[in-house]
Amino acid sequence: MLRECGYKQIAVTATDHAYQILPSAVPAETVAVTLSNQGQDAHQVVISRAKDGVTEPYTEILALPPDQQLQKATPLGLAQADPGQSDTVFLRLAPGRHGVVDFLPQGTTNVNSPGGSPAHYTLGMVAEFTVT
Repeated sequence: MLRECGYKQIAVTATDHAYQILPSAVPAETVAVTLSNQGQDAHQVVISRAKDGVTEPYTEILALPPDQQLQKATPLGLAQADPGQSDTVFLRLAPGRHGVVDFLPQGTTNVNSPGGSPAHYTLGMVAEFTVT
């Protein structure tokens, strides 16, 4: 689908404590978000859009209880991959501020068997980008 349909692609590389190669701005359209996992743990990108009028950075939103997080941002989709693998999700992005977060626990080596440690976002696996 990526080669034949001409979707814009956002490539995100995950290492064990950071996202790399995430653009700061993308145009509003349908995009393919591809996560390539170069870490030792399983990783994910949960993409959400901050609701209109929300100005707090995603790091502050994540400090809130889950029900309050959902009052600030709307989840759109996710891609997740085991070490050395990749995954793609297709999303229609509307203008606004968006976040990318890894909720998988540290030490998770398979997306189907989450570990019990704190989530990767507590180590900095959270990023923001703007859709124009």
